[in-house]
Amino acid sequence: MFSRWNLVRNPFDTSPISLGTLDWFVGRTKEVEVCRRLVSERSVVLVEGGLGVGTTSFGNATRFGAERLTPRMEIAVYRGWNAQTLLENVLVAVLHDLLDIPGAARSKAVRKARTLVQRVEQTVHSAGVSVLGFGGQVSRNVAVTQPGIVPMETLRQSLLALAEAFPPKQGSASFAVQLNNLDPEMTFSKDELSSFLNDIRDSLQLPGFSWLLVGKTGLARFVTHRVPRLRSIVSHDVLLPPLSFREVQAVVNKRLEACALPGRK
Repeated sequence: MFSRWNLVRNPFDTSPISLGTLDWFVGRTKEVEVCRRLVSERSVVLVEGGLGVGTTSFGNATRFGAERLTPRMEIAVYRGWNAQTLLENVLVAVLHDLLDIPGAARSKAVRKARTLVQRVEQTVHSAGVSVLGFGGQVSRNVAVTQPGIVPMETLRQSLLALAEAFPPKQGSASFAVQLNNLDPEMTFSKDELSSFLNDIRDSLQLPGFSWLLVGKTGLARFVTHRVPRLRSIVSHDVLLPPLSFREVQAVVNKRLEACALPGRK
């Protein structure tokens, strides 16, 4: 379809920056540098911005450039989730990508995690809920009404074992995990979001893990006023303004060049 314009694909695809399109990312240089340094250690970073400014892309650019193990897809959280649902999804997402590392499947920690994930998937399928393809993410709207598939402490110990089995070359965080959809009065009501964030607060202190919490403008203020327990462990806030006109021009030029047919660049 795009060959008539000498392009191999749509340069204006609105999908967030991914590992394969990381070189398309433009701007935010100082903010990305700060956040990459933070996620190399155990940290919790809040990222907020208006619709369409690229908060998801910013988080992805931070994670993929920080030389940490990180799920290829961000984890989108949903109404009805709690700490247990979160850790189940994180375990599935982390394992999904670890299995792509040569030799990782022979690790004792990976074998045990795989057994737990199989239990999660079997229970989810039997409940009639699908396992999505977003980084192996499990979406369970039944999470609130059903007992937990795997005990919380078992999930924690499995994630800790994975972090110990795959230590970073530098820093203290083996894995960087990004949570999306933390939007008061959009994905969640204010009460639902404060309840969820309070519930996951202790899980965000899991050794070997860093976290990027991504939402719309107002997330940081919401956490300050409604979730002071979480605020006490947040390392940094990032508010993303829209790109400048010059930066938008740079984005367009980069994408056109990347998507041009061979010999047409």
